[in-house]
Amino acid sequence: MTRYFCIRFVSLVLLTMHLACAPKWGGPTAPSGYYVSSDGSVTTIWLILPGSMLEDKFPRVAEVVVAVRDTQGQPVNGVLVTFEVEPDWAKAVTVRPRSVMTQRGIARAVLEPGTTGYFHVMAQVENVTEKIGITVLPSPNIISPNAD
Repeated sequence: MTRYFCIRFVSLVLLTMHLACAPKWGGPTAPSGYYVSSDGSVTTIWLILPGSMLEDKFPRVAEVVVAVRDTQGQPVNGVLVTFEVEPDWAKAVTVRPRSVMTQRGIARAVLEPGTTGYFHVMAQVENVTEKIGITVLPSPNIISPNAD
């Protein structure tokens, strides 16, 4: 009985974790009826100089990925996706590209900050806007244990 309960409990936990990680789809868009999902795989980035040895462990740029699907759940090519940050951050964050067409249903933008703080990037497809929060932390002060 205890074994049966443990197996059911673990299964329930795994199912809950899987559902929590599933992408959230916004939409449908107007006029096309597309569904949109965004992923900011890195939501914390660091203000580190390009080429720094710390770059491998502390990402200095964030990539935002937007997926666009039709009503049957199939990826849609050639849909315009526009990326922008909040007005207060417009001069402090480089967004490349600012607008792009989907390929295989995916559009990507890379964000590179110039200062620390917290901001939102918005990805817009027709009348639907996805919002992703990004935290920018100062360069970590790492002291080597062998430093004198």
